[in-house]
Amino acid sequence: TMFPAAALLIVSGIFLGALESTPADKSSWSKLWKGLGILLFIYGVLLFIGASFGGTSFFKPLQGVASTSTQSHDGSSPNAGHLQFQTVKGVDGLQTALNTATANGQAVMLDFYADWCISCKEMEAYTFTDAGVQSALNNVLLLQTDVTDNDDKDKALLKHFGLFGPPAIIFYNSDGIEQRHARVVGYMNAETFTQQIVQAIH
Repeated sequence: TMFPAAALLIVSGIFLGALESTPADKSSWSKLWKGLGILLFIYGVLLFIGASFGGTSFFKPLQGVASTSTQSHDGSSPNAGHLQFQTVKGVDGLQTALNTATANGQAVMLDFYADWCISCKEMEAYTFTDAGVQSALNNVLLLQTDVTDNDDKDKALLKHFGLFGPPAIIFYNSDGIEQRHARVVGYMNAETFTQQIVQAIH
């Protein structure tokens, strides 16, 4: 999704005169629009560069470039890879997975995700890849429900928890009881999220 956004910003910047010279007799409004065009053009270029290096963040467009640079210098990534989720759909799908986890004595983390959710992608890129987070989630059943389509099952599951949409994370202990005090709504950095996991299931 970053490439189309980058292209739109670059074209908009050019349309507003980012690449045109500004005559001295131009009005203040013309100069203002040109300034806005320059900002859009620069941000679009940064997004394009970031996307080319695998970046996914609109707030940190050059994160992918920085990660690539880090790997090339020390030969390893500072991240621990991506979490492996089991996909569930709707209230019934969640309950089936919870029953299995309870029978196995496993705690559960349920992640609400959507393709259009920027904060979800932030969590995936910066929080879920943290080694400390992954260590804290060892032996926890990781469930994820994709509510991108927002169909009837998605709406029913969101309503079940009283949620308006992602990002949101729900924890259950090994007895299948939700730990409401540990709910996460919105983006949370790795250090704080690790503490949240400990409070929820340990």
